[in-house]
Amino acid sequence: LTNQKAQWVLIEAAIELKKSTEQFVIIIVGEGELQTELTEKITANKLEKHVKMLGFYAEMEQLLAAADCFALPSIDEGMPMSLLEAVSSELPVICTHVGDIYKLITDHESGFVIPLDNPKALSEKTIQLMNDKALSTTLAKSAKEKMIKLYSSEAMANSYSDIYRSMLLAKQ
Repeated sequence: LTNQKAQWVLIEAAIELKKSTEQFVIIIVGEGELQTELTEKITANKLEKHVKMLGFYAEMEQLLAAADCFALPSIDEGMPMSLLEAVSSELPVICTHVGDIYKLITDHESGFVIPLDNPKALSEKTIQLMNDKALSTTLAKSAKEKMIKLYSSEAMANSYSDIYRSMLLAKQ
C-alpha cells in the first residue's frame, strides 16, 4: 500500500460506482505505509460495505478465482506479477499505461487502459465490464493468449534458444 500503487484511486472509484450500483465489492490486498490513510478514507466515505482491505493474503489464486475483474491503477510499475496472475486467471483487466504493462494490455483489445489518477474512468470501465460479460470474456481471453505468447515458459525457452543459436552462428 504505497503511492506507487495508487490504491486511493480504487477507493475514489468506489465513490463513483456507488452512484450507479450497490452491487460491488472492491478488495485491496497488501500492506504498507498507506494502510491507515486508506482505511480512514474508506471510513470517511462510508464505503466499509464496498471496499475491503485484506492486508497480506497468501491464497491469491482463490481470491482471483472469485473476482470478476482486476484493476491496477498504479502510477509506476515494471511488469507486475499481480497483473500476470490476474491475466493467467482469465480476469479482464483495467490498468494504467505505465512501465511494461503496454506489452501485455492494449486498450480495448486485451483490457482497458485508463489515464493516471482517474477514478471516474476506472468506475466507467468497471460498469462496462459488469454490463457486458461477452466483452469481459473476450478481453480476458485475449490477454491470456498474449501472455502465453510473450511470457510463458515455452516463450522464454524459445527466446533463450534464439540467443544461444545466434551466439553459435556468430562464432562460426
